[in-house]
Amino acid sequence: AALSAAGVALFGMLPPARAFVDDAKDDDAGNREAEENWSASIAKRHEELRLKIRQELVLMFHQLDTNRDGSLDISELNASLEGNARFQALLDEACIPATAALGILDTNHDGRISLDEMLGLVDKIADARDDSEAPPLRRLQSTLRRLTGLEELTIDRPVVRNMIGGVGIIAVWSGLWNILDEFLVLKFLPMGKGRLIAENGFRIALGLSLVYFPDASFSLNDIEDSDEEYRESRLSTAIMEEVLRLQLDTQSRMRGLENDTKKAGAARGVGVNANATNGSGAVAMPLPYTCDDDAPHTPASYYPTAAAVVSE
Repeated sequence: AALSAAGVALFGMLPPARAFVDDAKDDDAGNREAEENWSASIAKRHEELRLKIRQELVLMFHQLDTNRDGSLDISELNASLEGNARFQALLDEACIPATAALGILDTNHDGRISLDEMLGLVDKIADARDDSEAPPLRRLQSTLRRLTGLEELTIDRPVVRNMIGGVGIIAVWSGLWNILDEFLVLKFLPMGKGRLIAENGFRIALGLSLVYFPDASFSLNDIEDSDEEYRESRLSTAIMEEVLRLQLDTQSRMRGLENDTKKAGAARGVGVNANATNGSGAVAMPLPYTCDDDAPHTPASYYPTAAAVVSE
């Protein structure tokens, strides 16, 4: 007959109940300490971010104040909105429409923007940039903007719903590729073999992420709460960020290889072979494995070959 739990404990096969209680208390104390340390670290990082943004805004203000009178009038503001992309990006981070910038920033309604009024953007921009506080959707969008160089790129809720279907990292990656396909190829590798090279580069990154997280899967419930705001999901966020980090690293290595090839060709006094370009002068760098652009994107096709791993 099967032993009861009490019988199993009697025979020394289970620790006494008190051990479970003590372990639970220790875990709670450890969790509280970890949360306090994490909160202190977050607060410190956020304050450092605020100081950095404050310095950036001061420099921006002095750049825009062309007549050096210590304030921005309507003509200076309009000129900056027309010709200063960085200032427009700062307004975008603070969720301020360019057409309403004067009305929002001019808090004393004197028709001019002072430095103190400009510094009112610090907290708004800091909140937008603070990755530790940003939900996964915003963090993902921020990384995609850095990857593509397109500040206007946005990801809306339907896109994320299509990306995340509970079937694992492949589903997420498929959605990411659909978003990045046109942007990356048009910006960095516009013609010829550009698409093939870009997709291979992304497959390297995905192959590595699958090695790191072979059993990873997502559920929409993991990152969406009852208010339909995307909340922190440590597993899904970590995996998405790892994939994107590997993307950025791969892209950087591709650019480095391209520059090294150009320098080597210049040193030899030999022009780059026309067959090695993508049609627009950009070097079509060979990657460590081949990819059939029309082949279905099965999980196996994302893994680098053994030769690729050795070559790395």
